[in-house]
Amino acid sequence: MTPRTSPLDSIHRPSPHATIGALALGLLSLVAGTASAASSGFHVGLGFGAGHLDLSDQLESGLAAGGVTLDPDAGGGYLRAGYTFNPQLQLDLVFSGLDLETGDPDVAAAYGEARLEVLSQFRSEGAVRPYVAGSVGGAFLGIGPDDDDLHELEGSVASFGGGLDFEVSRRWTLGFDYRYGVTSFERKDIDLPLGEVELDGSATSHTWGARFDFNF
Repeated sequence: MTPRTSPLDSIHRPSPHATIGALALGLLSLVAGTASAASSGFHVGLGFGAGHLDLSDQLESGLAAGGVTLDPDAGGGYLRAGYTFNPQLQLDLVFSGLDLETGDPDVAAAYGEARLEVLSQFRSEGAVRPYVAGSVGGAFLGIGPDDDDLHELEGSVASFGGGLDFEVSRRWTLGFDYRYGVTSFERKDIDLPLGEVELDGSATSHTWGARFDFNF
């Protein structure tokens, strides 16, 4: 007896291997599209490091006249929040600070910055991405009896630098940063341990650290 045939038998039925291959290709395409879409968005980062603050001779002698000597090497940290438009353009608001030592337990000192920074990566692909950055903003040098009662000398700062970003995952980035900054302080009378002193001058800073970013 001749077996019955159906019109459906003439339709080509893909093998299981071909079906699995097609599904895998579709999944890879979806992942690639998601990664591309994730190249822009908001992020926040927290970093810890150290720095070296060089005061101008004019500012250093003014502090010495008031009985204050600052150790140029200090530990510190920084916080940043911003938006990545693409790998070549990232805009951040950065807050950073150094906890300065004076050698006098009755005198506290700190240096801080608030900067608007533009960052650009050299590479748009790969887990390791070197970058350059430049920024401008405001700065202060605070001196007082304790951290909650600092008399601040204010000024403006410009900085530039670079570093490396390592993409740990889609959400997390590990970064290593270096910045060189130039600060110009405004003239101001400050109460110091030996009396009120008129301070004026500038400073240069070298800061470096390690940072973790969370990418939204």
